[in-house]
Amino acid sequence: MTTPSRSTAATAHPDLPGPGSVTWERMGRWATLSVGLRALVLQTAHPVVGAGVAEHSDFRDDFFPRFTRTLASTLRFVYGTPAEAAAEGRRLRALHARIRGTDHQGRPYRALDPQAYAWVHATLFEAVVAFAELTSNPLSADEQQDMYQEWKAVGTLLGVAETHLPDTPDAFWTYFHNTVEQQLQDNTVVRDLLGPALPGVPPPPLAPALLWRVAWPPIARYAVRVTVPTLPPAYLDRLGLASTGTDTRRTSRFFARTARIDRLLPSRYRYLPAAAKARRQADTANAPMARP
Repeated sequence: MTTPSRSTAATAHPDLPGPGSVTWERMGRWATLSVGLRALVLQTAHPVVGAGVAEHSDFRDDFFPRFTRTLASTLRFVYGTPAEAAAEGRRLRALHARIRGTDHQGRPYRALDPQAYAWVHATLFEAVVAFAELTSNPLSADEQQDMYQEWKAVGTLLGVAETHLPDTPDAFWTYFHNTVEQQLQDNTVVRDLLGPALPGVPPPPLAPALLWRVAWPPIARYAVRVTVPTLPPAYLDRLGLASTGTDTRRTSRFFARTARIDRLLPSRYRYLPAAAKARRQADTANAPMARP
């Protein structure tokens, strides 16, 4: 059976990312994981997402396997075949269809709430833009326009209707800041991510338990310290948190080092395995054939 190419997907979704696209270049890098905690905080700060995670997730006891699965799912939409991406979209919608309930304020919620579902997708685009700015390698206006349309196209595979996200990057930023200022809330999941519960996560696979108990708490505290200054000021105010000059300088140094490491790595090591594999396959497919 012939594996569908990215060009097959482009026929049905002209804006889907493919080799050479902004999303392919920016999304799948190891270094982008440095804004992973930030994205999780912004996602779970949405009242619907926060309630669903609090009541239907064991993220405290399953932190690393869950994060790995979520990352693999995201990369499948960008670097997988059209069939893989479409199948992943159906799987996620079926999974989320079962998540519903009543939050601690007595408000009903469901994971497939269109606004909440779109918000989670939107935060991943915002995370890439934020990472680019934090590492002094910002997207140009044209790159941001291209990536935004690519990410909206990815959203259609996920089940995010085009009408649930703004049409343009400029409109997106208005939507993003309005959501931060008017909808995001303080909740127990956010406090766990930014507080003492985070160091309690179990070790990832193959990590010695004793070593992990010693190494993880300072790593977690540092991750929180470099993340807090990157959060939108309006949301920091809602959490009652403030960043000092020392915090800001620590964060700047961290992202400067991250950017330096990213630049020094050979291209084949700069990307996460799924992204690196897709890039190698694309390069092989596009390589000129040797003359006989």
